[in-house]
Amino acid sequence: MSENMRHIRLLPPELRNQIAAGEVVDRPASVLKELVENSLDAGATQIDVRLENGGQSRISVQDDGCGIAADELELAVTRHATSKISSLDDLEHIHSYGFRGEALPSIASVSHFAITSAHAGPQQGQATAHRVEVEHGRLTASVPAALHKGTLVDVRDLFSNIPARLKFLKSPSTEFKRAQDWLARLALAQTAVGLRLWAGEREIVHFLPGQNLAARLALLWPRLIVDALRPFDATHHGIRAHGLAALPNVSQPRGNRILLYVNGRAVMDKRLLAAVREAYKGRLTSRDYPQVVLFVEMDTAEVDVNVHPAKSEVRFRDEAAVFSAVLHAVQKALITSYDVADGQWQNTTGKAVDTQDPVHRVRPQGFWGRLDAPRLMDIPDSQPTAQDSDWR
Repeated sequence: MSENMRHIRLLPPELRNQIAAGEVVDRPASVLKELVENSLDAGATQIDVRLENGGQSRISVQDDGCGIAADELELAVTRHATSKISSLDDLEHIHSYGFRGEALPSIASVSHFAITSAHAGPQQGQATAHRVEVEHGRLTASVPAALHKGTLVDVRDLFSNIPARLKFLKSPSTEFKRAQDWLARLALAQTAVGLRLWAGEREIVHFLPGQNLAARLALLWPRLIVDALRPFDATHHGIRAHGLAALPNVSQPRGNRILLYVNGRAVMDKRLLAAVREAYKGRLTSRDYPQVVLFVEMDTAEVDVNVHPAKSEVRFRDEAAVFSAVLHAVQKALITSYDVADGQWQNTTGKAVDTQDPVHRVRPQGFWGRLDAPRLMDIPDSQPTAQDSDWR
């Protein structure tokens, strides 16, 4: 062992920030997720997102939320500084998307970062705007700015100070699609909020405020799938499970259209996935996957969201109760959607669906429908083409 390895020392701030960034920020999609979640926590009703070069060159997120006070804006880019929790009790009852105070400083440590925010204050008078600029973790400017309302975050040249990280990014079109995916997942959970996404100067998708879940899914999934969705909403053991579940006749060989949410947060959870698949047992083969959007709502004290840096995983205090609640809710949707009298599945129009019809036995491509067709996946590394705007 070398002499340098024998001594314990504090890491330099720049290195600590980059290590933290590696846990929270691994690609443009994760930057977009953190920034949009901050906008949602700020009570935004409209969020506009712009990506250039798949997000590597630029990620811009603007909202009309409550904003950040000028004298607190520098704190916002300081690690472990947050307005969302203040005690251990708060940590056990998380109601916001973010709470660790790591996202902004982590992003700012691996990019050219600027945040402009206008905060009206308690009197709700004229908003005072301020701008802070950070270059690779170093504060370079803190000045008054012009902004009517809300917050504008501009992230440029992501990972420009970490060339090794750039090697792990995929093509711009692939990175853009992953960012689309995360924005869509957030849009499905927050249907009251309007969201728009641009690739450069071209608008790709526009989620209107107040759309219902089915209307938003109609922008993302093929019409065949949307017509086969059946609503479910049931509460067991104090746990509410609700959403939309597709009839078994439109199954697919991939599980990328099973979207799971816990208290409004998009998560990956094997227990929830198992409950959904169990609900379809006997209706699908083991190789087929259903298409379901599931929302689980429960007491925040019964679920731990502080188990993963990116907050994409959760831990339930009573896994069996959650499994049972989801299983019964989804099963109810499938059972009540079947017309026992004539043995036919009913679609959302009330018309019988012929499960032997080749049209209804088709297995659509991936999450984005025709966007996942092989001919589009072979597009050279560039901004998405006009065809990419067709998400069906």
